[in-house]
Amino acid sequence: MTTVTAYESFANRDGLVGIRNSAGKWRKSADAGGLLHYLRYSASESIRVVWDLDGFIAPVLRHLPEDVLERLSRFDQDLTFQDHELYYLGGRMFRVGKARFYGIRDFWGGVTDERPSLEEVHQRAVELLDTLDKIGLPNPRKLTSAIAVFEDSEWGKAVYESLPKGFDLPEYCLEMLEYAGEADGKDWVSNHRIGHFAEGEIWDYDIASSYPSIAARLPDLRDLRYWKSTKLGDREACAVLGMVCGSFTLDPDAEFAHCSPIIGMVGELPGNPLGKLPVDDYAIAEVRFVLDNGLGTFKMRDGWFAETAVDEVRYPLREIMTTLYQGREGSPLARSVTKAIANSLIGKMVETRVGRDGMVYGPLRNDLYHATITSQARIDVAQFLIDHQVTADELCCIQTDGVKLTRDIPLSGNGMGTWVNKGSSATVLLSPYKVYAADARPYRLTYADLTALIDAKPTQQRYAKTVTHRVTLVQAIRNYDDITRVGELLETPTSVDLIDLETEQNRVYPDLPRTGRGLLSGCYRGTAHVLE
Repeated sequence: MTTVTAYESFANRDGLVGIRNSAGKWRKSADAGGLLHYLRYSASESIRVVWDLDGFIAPVLRHLPEDVLERLSRFDQDLTFQDHELYYLGGRMFRVGKARFYGIRDFWGGVTDERPSLEEVHQRAVELLDTLDKIGLPNPRKLTSAIAVFEDSEWGKAVYESLPKGFDLPEYCLEMLEYAGEADGKDWVSNHRIGHFAEGEIWDYDIASSYPSIAARLPDLRDLRYWKSTKLGDREACAVLGMVCGSFTLDPDAEFAHCSPIIGMVGELPGNPLGKLPVDDYAIAEVRFVLDNGLGTFKMRDGWFAETAVDEVRYPLREIMTTLYQGREGSPLARSVTKAIANSLIGKMVETRVGRDGMVYGPLRNDLYHATITSQARIDVAQFLIDHQVTADELCCIQTDGVKLTRDIPLSGNGMGTWVNKGSSATVLLSPYKVYAADARPYRLTYADLTALIDAKPTQQRYAKTVTHRVTLVQAIRNYDDITRVGELLETPTSVDLIDLETEQNRVYPDLPRTGRGLLSGCYRGTAHVLE
C-alpha cells in the first residue's frame, strides 16, 4: 500500500527557511546543503507531496548558487550539488537524490489561490491515492501528473502498446500525415457579440467529453486501405478518413453562413472568414459538411483517403475512453483525473519531446487521428447550431467545443458526446479569449473583478488590477534576467484595454465600446470577414 508524506515550507525576511512534514519532522536553516539533506532523508518508502510545488521549493532555491539554478532551469539531468543530485520540473516534480516531491494541486483542475494547511494537504493526498485506486490505478510510483500516473501503470502500458501510431500507416502514404499536420491546430474560438449579458439573458452549452467521444469512434489505421486522388468522386467523398488540399468558396448569403466551422486566417488571427479562401489543408469531413449544408463549394487539388479493408473494423480508443468517462462518476476528483487522462491521451497524439539527441516524437504521435478529432469537434458544434436553427443574432460566442447563446434550449442528453445546457450566468464578452463568466479567469481577471472596476470608474478606457504571483525559476531568467529573483512574490498588473479592442477581434465590428459604461450597457454585433 502506497503511503504519502505531506510537506510545507516558509521563509522569513532574514532568509531562514523552515520545512515540516506530516510525520512531525522539522528543519530550520539558511544553509542550502542542510535543507536539501532534510528533504532527501526526512521520509522513506513514501510518496512526498506538497500543494504548490513552486511555492514550496522557492525558499530553498533562493539559497542555491546561481550556476546551480541556471542548470536546474535547463533541466540538466547530470546536476549535483554537495553530493545531492538535483532535478526540477516546475510545478510538477523536484528531485533531490532519489527523493521526489510532487505538487498535487493540478489534480483538482483549474486555477485556484487556495492554500490548504499541511494536514489538509495530507488528507487530499490520501484522497488522491484512494481515487486513483478506484479508477484502476493503484499504488502509483509517482504523481507528476494524471497522465504520468496512467502511462506508468500496467493499464496505461497496455493501452500505449495497443494504440495505432502515425508510423503504422503504409510507407507509401506517409504524406497523409503531412496533410493532417497542416489541417490541425485550428481551434474554433470566436465571439460574435461584445457586451454585457445578465443572468437569464445568455446560456452556456458544451459537449460532454467532446474530444474523447470522437476518439472513441476512430477506426484502427491498420484496418484501412489508403489511396491518393486528384478527383473528389463518390469514393473519396465517402472515405472514413481523409485529408485534402484545396480551396473553399463560402457563400456569405447562405442561411447558416454564421455556423461555418471552416477556420482561416483573417489578418494575424485565425477566424471564420467567408468568400474565397486560399488553398489550405482540411479533413474530408469538413468538405462534406460544407457541401451537405449548402455553405459553399470546394475545389480540390489533391488528397489522401482511407476506406475499410476488413470485415470487422476495430476502434482502438473506444474501450479506454468509455472506461475513463464512466470512472468520472465517483467524485469531483475522479472526474478531474479521468478527464485529464482522456484529454492528455489525445494531446499526446501531437507530442514532441526533447530527447538527448534533439526533438523526438512522443510515443502516441498520430497527426491523422488528432486532426480528425479537432476537425470533427468543429463540425459537431456547427451541426448543433444548425439542428437548433440558431440565428446569427442568437449566437454570442464559440469556445472550441461549446457555445453561448441568447436562447435557452432544453437538452436531455446524458453521456459522452452529448450536448449539455450548463445554465445561465452573467457574462461579459470582450474578444475571442476574453469571456468573463462564472469562475472563468481570462488573464486572471474574473467577471466580478471587471464589473467592479467598471462600476468604480465607468468612463475609463483601461481597467487594471494587480495580482500576486511567485516568480518561477524559468521566469526569473527569461522575464527578469535575474535568477536570484526566483521565489519572489510580485504584484503584477493585469488589465482590459478598450483602446486596443479592435486588434483582438477575428470578426468585423463596425462599432466598439470606448468606455466601460459602453461595454456594460451596449450591444455590439460582429460579422465574418469576407475574402475576395
